[in-house]
Amino acid sequence: MKNGCKRILLLFILCAVCATFSGCMPEHSKRELNSIAIVMGLGLDRATEENRIPFETGKLHVTAQVVRTGSFPGGGSKNSGAAGAADAMYWNLEMAGDDIFPLLRGSVKQSNRNLYISHNQVIVFGEALARDGLAPFMDYFFREREMRYNVLLAVSEKPAKDLLHISPGLEILPAQEIAKLLKIQAQNAEAPTISLFDFAVDMKSAQKAAVIPLINARSSGEETETVYVDGCAVFRDWKMVGKLNGTQTRGYLWMAGDIQSTVFTVPVKDARFSLTVTGKKGKMTVDFDPAKGYEGLSVSFRISADAVVGHIDGTFDLHQKDGLEAIQQACGSFIASEICDAIDQSRKLDSDIFGVSEYLSRYAPEIWEGVQGEWERYFTGITYKVSVKANVRRTGSLVDPVLKESAQYE
Repeated sequence: MKNGCKRILLLFILCAVCATFSGCMPEHSKRELNSIAIVMGLGLDRATEENRIPFETGKLHVTAQVVRTGSFPGGGSKNSGAAGAADAMYWNLEMAGDDIFPLLRGSVKQSNRNLYISHNQVIVFGEALARDGLAPFMDYFFREREMRYNVLLAVSEKPAKDLLHISPGLEILPAQEIAKLLKIQAQNAEAPTISLFDFAVDMKSAQKAAVIPLINARSSGEETETVYVDGCAVFRDWKMVGKLNGTQTRGYLWMAGDIQSTVFTVPVKDARFSLTVTGKKGKMTVDFDPAKGYEGLSVSFRISADAVVGHIDGTFDLHQKDGLEAIQQACGSFIASEICDAIDQSRKLDSDIFGVSEYLSRYAPEIWEGVQGEWERYFTGITYKVSVKANVRRTGSLVDPVLKESAQYE
């Protein structure tokens, strides 16, 4: 009898639990694929007369790149046969207003689906808006539960909406092309890959400046425009204050520790060597001499890089005495020159891109307490010392160069 009661009680409990697992949901809570507009990229610009949307007012212009799910093969659309056309794969929804949150929520005025931004891959800021400041938008991006912190950031010299309209070369969507372009920069140290989280951490770290990759579009004659990476934008207090060109960007990356691999060419005697850096170690140390006042801070950069010879254009004989040492010295001088170029630009922009202030606040808090009140004056007086040791580990599959005749190089 007791066993029968237990079985009946167990069956009742199972039925009650199963009832709570019902798939039924209120109509307004359903998130079916055909009821949402999946956003793959966002472009934010300052509203101007050129990009003004008819009957819309406000200082902010937002472009949301939405996937046309029905345009993909098997998407269930009658127009799925047009899947090969790039413009059939996405729709750029443009809006204008004063605040980003009501703007995106109000997209239903133009779209019959709610925007879904959990799959967003990139946020592109127009340069004009970046110089005005990005702080007003950061609160929304971090507060919105659908936003992922690993979404990539970029600053566009042209309006961001224009880049999201450029037909992709290899990917299906322009936003995908831009996101993958930003990710692959680490393979050749052309620019850092910066996420939403990375940018916010830098902006909240003592007096450190932040960088975001710069992208632009170019065309040759009647050829289709393509997106390319062109250095970095430098931010201080959430506002863009200047730029680093390609050389300065790599100089910054040498010390930021973000170089996985890179290629450069150096002249050595009567030849030019193209080398690949395959490994790098860097260390920054900071010393302070109170007796020197505002010029008492001294920053030392020490770099150790391993390189491989990829190409020799000339008649340089690697068998000659001190030949390998000459290449290593040229390599070290080249790296040091790029770092010094980045240092000079950071001085001009009055921006601590190398994180000296962060280093002091973490590892020398007693020094930081004494200088943080007048950090701008101490920063301009910093003395930098750069030391680079390059080691050529391999010469590739050849030792002697293929070119035997002499060549002249300036």
